[in-house]
Amino acid sequence: MGLAGKIAVVTGASRGIGKATALALAGGGADVVVTARTLDEPGPLPGTLAETVGEIEAIGQRALAVRCNVGKQEDLDALVEQTVAHFGRVDVLVNNAAFTGGAAGKSARELTRKEWDSIFAVNISAPHWLTMAFLPHFPSSGGVVVNVTSVAAQHRPVAGGNPGGLGNPAYGATKAGLNRLGNFMASELFAERIAVITVDPGLVFSATIEAMTDPAAGMPAGHVTTDVPAAAIAYLAALDDPMLFTGEVVVGAELLRRVGLLE
Repeated sequence: MGLAGKIAVVTGASRGIGKATALALAGGGADVVVTARTLDEPGPLPGTLAETVGEIEAIGQRALAVRCNVGKQEDLDALVEQTVAHFGRVDVLVNNAAFTGGAAGKSARELTRKEWDSIFAVNISAPHWLTMAFLPHFPSSGGVVVNVTSVAAQHRPVAGGNPGGLGNPAYGATKAGLNRLGNFMASELFAERIAVITVDPGLVFSATIEAMTDPAAGMPAGHVTTDVPAAAIAYLAALDDPMLFTGEVVVGAELLRRVGLLE
């Protein structure tokens, strides 16, 4: 059991769950390829790939930053090419990047067709096509693919309309579809011993949210930090036999409690 010597790829790793996951994998001994849409210049939210790389290297592991808009096939192809050229293979792929822009909070009436297509391209098409592109580069002994889903996949309408947040029809549909995609992938890749596990982070209070709210307000009740799903992903990636979980949708905090890593 362990991550030492493994090569991991984490999408959406400039902040939030992606960054926390990259650091958790590096902390276990993995070298990590991190991706996001920008390398050095921060966007409207805090965090850059350069910062993530610096923290991974401070742990003592190697890191490679690749600019990648996962909604574009040419960027996915370039990510695979650069990863293989630099490290030669991949052992762990974490499909974490998600469309969380303003359109992700729009109602059915407000969404445009372009916005709908963009959410689907990032949230469900990218995990599928990136996994397919990396398949030839997993070792013959197998590997781990983790798809990061959302509580939005379980969302139920409430009286009075949309309660807000990321529970709109496109975002929720992509995350529900991602859960089902993981089931199918797990079955198809079982013989190759590539475990496909879907991790539901739960209600996460991330650095992104902290930056947009009053830090003095504290963490909302019922929420967890990004370290919890990150630790769950690192635990699954380090297992001697991750096939025990293949095809499952695992809630991060519940898994850590089950194995005694969280009270």
